[in-house]
Amino acid sequence: MIDSDKNYWVQAEAIGSPILLAEKTDLFLYQTNYLYLLHCVWNYFIDYEYVGWYPLLNCQNKSYSNIKSPVNKTIAHCSEAIRTLP
Repeated sequence: MIDSDKNYWVQAEAIGSPILLAEKTDLFLYQTNYLYLLHCVWNYFIDYEYVGWYPLLNCQNKSYSNIKSPVNKTIAHCSEAIRTLP
């Protein structure tokens, strides 16, 4: 059985990779990848009304519940991306 769900922590950690690669290589491709990942997170994982990340989405990018991930865990998973910001 294949798990088609999307976990927030995978997305949060993935955001940092293209930032670091763009810094090291100056390749536009990595900047594009970063913007694409950020767009997906921004549009599907973040609840703007009540603030927070949905921890799990199905394959149609719908949250299973209104429960949000703990802020400290989200920050920990985003730390690599946050560390690279100017």
